[in-house]
Amino acid sequence: MSDQNISFLKANWLTFSNIVVLVSFIVYQARWQQKVDIEIKDLEKSFIIHYSDNEKHQSVKEKIQMFVPRTELDKRLENIEKTLEKIEQKLQ
Repeated sequence: MSDQNISFLKANWLTFSNIVVLVSFIVYQARWQQKVDIEIKDLEKSFIIHYSDNEKHQSVKEKIQMFVPRTELDKRLENIEKTLEKIEQKLQ
């Protein structure tokens, strides 16, 4: 490139079209960032709601008490065995 071309580029590097392109790019990036921020906030809210749900997140002790009431089952089985023994004794 000649010296004249180089000086022209140095003098006119910031043209109106470049400014329009830069401003539109900045606006697009700002809108995109705003959408991302909103989605992150929504995810945080849904995570907090999900994590605080006690039906889905119980401690192991609570789950055992809810789903495996062994002491109650043992007592019922003992009662059933006793009644069966009584029935057998009456039948003999």
